[in-house]
Amino acid sequence: MPGGLWRYRDFLLFWQASTVSAFGTAVTRLALPLVATLTLDASAFQIGLIVFAEEAPLLVLGLVAGVWVDRRHRLPLLRATDLLRALTLLAVPAAWWLDVLSVPLLVGVALGIGTLTVVFEIAAQAMVGTLLAPADYVEGNAKRYAGESVAGIAGPGLGGALVQAVGPALATLADAASYLWSWVCLRRMRFVEPPVAAVAGESVLAAARAGLREIGRNPLLRPITLASSALTFTGAIGWAMLVPYAARTLNLGSGTIGVALSATGVGALLGSLVANRVVQRAGVGPGLVYGLVGIVPGMALVAAASGGPMLAGTMLIGGLLATTAASPLYDINQFSLRQAVTPEPLRGRVAAATRVAIRGGAALGALAGGVIGETLGLRGAMLLAALSPVVPLLILRRSPVSGLRVMPEAHPVPVPHAGA
Repeated sequence: MPGGLWRYRDFLLFWQASTVSAFGTAVTRLALPLVATLTLDASAFQIGLIVFAEEAPLLVLGLVAGVWVDRRHRLPLLRATDLLRALTLLAVPAAWWLDVLSVPLLVGVALGIGTLTVVFEIAAQAMVGTLLAPADYVEGNAKRYAGESVAGIAGPGLGGALVQAVGPALATLADAASYLWSWVCLRRMRFVEPPVAAVAGESVLAAARAGLREIGRNPLLRPITLASSALTFTGAIGWAMLVPYAARTLNLGSGTIGVALSATGVGALLGSLVANRVVQRAGVGPGLVYGLVGIVPGMALVAAASGGPMLAGTMLIGGLLATTAASPLYDINQFSLRQAVTPEPLRGRVAAATRVAIRGGAALGALAGGVIGETLGLRGAMLLAALSPVVPLLILRRSPVSGLRVMPEAHPVPVPHAGA
């Protein structure tokens, strides 16, 4: 239903669930590093370890989770993970109240949230392809991205205010509440999922290999997966160190940091609003390239931020705004391209395999960021993040992706027989 997704009740509930969940997550992404930085006086490496712990489960469970998602109805998985994430986050304020809060506990909470989020995000990505028609993929992903961007605008600002008012530990309660709200939205959906296309007798390993084979053989999936993985690895070096960089190198308060992170939501919202138009006018491939090129000047401004709190804060906000305005041109297009060229029976596994590569790059980048932050300094981590688009650009320029003008369609693939 091109142009009519605002009238599609189940999509709106699905979109609302994603948005409110992202709202609380935006609070916690500020609150957890601030808990470690301000409450526990954690080192740069320990902060990087916390960020890594949230991403690490994808490296271990991603491929298996993709098989699991493809063999089950996705809405029950989404609902269950929302409830469990809310319960897991309650450990932070509870530990603070009992005076047993520690870096290992924060790492454990991050691992728990990360594990549940692996299942939720893979199921949500696969659900888009089931819930919408192919002609609606870009519009649907753009609307989801816009909703998450709005959450990114308000979430960090609220998080900064909550941190100042009640402390970083109690601020995580907002995220727990958001997961409960998301669960309510998903419970109200009436969409009836199609029968699960599981193959009797097929092993988990064989099923996971099918997703990997699809990425390896597909001349479009392969380069966008490699490019996205390289982008997130280098970019995460800077993003993982952003909060300690702002607090320690630029000497900014939590309120200013919250406003700066809110600027990422403003930028992402602006970028999401024009992403569909860019695809229509320039094409899919050029849209991906424009998004990558646009990241460089913004992150360079972030790395160059200096002076007093007013000047440094302004440079930080401006750089983050510019960076995140360009990012949706890449992100929305690569999400939509992947969904468009992946056959329905493989969507969960392909989503899982690409997330292992992409978010695994982010996890390793976060860990590397902690090491680089302590060796080259926090500003050095920001400089490396400014160079993050270089390798992805080289990959795309040597692939058929850069020449795409219209969104292609998936080609059917043989379904493996039992015992394959």
